[in-house]
Amino acid sequence: MLSTQDQRSYRLGLSLVCFSILAGIGIIFVTEILGYAALAIAIAIPFMPSALFAASQGINKLRGLLQHVEWWHVLWFIFFASGLTWVMRDYQDILGDILDLSLLYRFLLVATVGIVLLFQLLQSDWIRNLLRGVLGLLLVFSLISITSTLWSVNPQLTLYKSMEYLIGISLLALILTKIDDTKQYKSLFDWTYFLVFLLALSGWIGIVLWPYEAIVRSLGIPGFRISGVYPKIGPVGLGDLGAILALVSASRIMRNCPNRNVYVVLFVFGITTLLISYSRIPLLAFLVSLFVVAWLFKKVHKWVMFPGIIIAVLIIAIWGGDADLQEIEPYITRGQAQEGFQTLSHRLSKWEELIPVIREQPLIGHGAYAGSREYLATESALQGRYGEGVDNEWIEIAIGTGIMGLMVMLVVITRLWKWLLKGYKEFPLGTLSSSLTIESIGLLTYMLLRSLFVTKFFIGHPPLLFLLIVGFSEYLRRSVLAHRLSSHEK
Repeated sequence: MLSTQDQRSYRLGLSLVCFSILAGIGIIFVTEILGYAALAIAIAIPFMPSALFAASQGINKLRGLLQHVEWWHVLWFIFFASGLTWVMRDYQDILGDILDLSLLYRFLLVATVGIVLLFQLLQSDWIRNLLRGVLGLLLVFSLISITSTLWSVNPQLTLYKSMEYLIGISLLALILTKIDDTKQYKSLFDWTYFLVFLLALSGWIGIVLWPYEAIVRSLGIPGFRISGVYPKIGPVGLGDLGAILALVSASRIMRNCPNRNVYVVLFVFGITTLLISYSRIPLLAFLVSLFVVAWLFKKVHKWVMFPGIIIAVLIIAIWGGDADLQEIEPYITRGQAQEGFQTLSHRLSKWEELIPVIREQPLIGHGAYAGSREYLATESALQGRYGEGVDNEWIEIAIGTGIMGLMVMLVVITRLWKWLLKGYKEFPLGTLSSSLTIESIGLLTYMLLRSLFVTKFFIGHPPLLFLLIVGFSEYLRRSVLAHRLSSHEK
């Protein structure tokens, strides 16, 4: 039962959230009348009450988080920061100037983590963690990637990015030696979500400071999308950040955790970021993942209406409530021609062209992280017209490391599901271990769905959320085995 003060705070939070949503509905109309400058103000004003409320409620939680920050949290942040993009570069730019300042920035941060790992070898045996469980399988994948340097179409790129990946999984192995209980691992979850929030917030800050760069005109309804300016984040990337924050917040709300008010506001922030970024596939992946989380928490009956609410808000906000349903099509197609929409934004065209490339060297691939980019940038008939990326994690792995790397990664995903589902069955619903397990299942579901259309969650840099779940599955594996051992002894 909530105290009187909590009830008042909760009502205040809901009131401010409702105000933010209703005020946000006027964005389209303000844009059409007054243009970009007014749009920046229209977007910023609705968030001010919610932001102030979240700040007042979340400051104690943030203090608690910062009080428990260990040196390995700082290393996790450095690894995260190494993946931020400040200057956009295409493949030809990388080939022309491999020692660019942006690459030097990234190299120095990753090297810092690597140096600390070497020093820690003298104080902790983190290598042992690297040889066991799912981390051991990722080590095999990393070694396959490094070995592919020998036949890679771009050996320097393959070697560098493969070493980045190896340093990432080694950092996780080190962190696992420092974690003794579930509460400590939760601090790594919270720290990672805090970094994701800051990254999403940078996109909104860009709307106020650099509206002409942050607000991107697009075809269809509503006619614009938002993107991050500094650091550089594409609209779909910003949509992913919003979806992740909304999914995590929903999970925390479902398990009735302390500071629910903060998560209610964070949930609205995430949903609004997702919708305003105009990202269709992240929205679909979010709704599916939300259903999975609600089902595992046995609260589907309370959240089943949510997809309908989102659709209703979209219709009201975008069409003003007086347009016929035929206008839904421009939103879904985002103004694309029929060919572009039916080929998944021309992804199918790229995938069809890349299948023969896989067949050329099906077993060993053309070099991790390099094969697909080299082909699309230099030999493809499309010549990068629809982007240099493959936009499919599994095709990227198959081209880079062949069947060997692909099979190892599939086994990794299978093992993750095995231990997460075992953890869900082993620990009673409502416990911290069970709640974090459900949260991880929701995130893994989201990443798997998105991996069909992007190449950043499992092998991109930095794969922070993926490593977070890998580490937790390894922690669960040990916890489940220890729990069963103690049960047998009793």
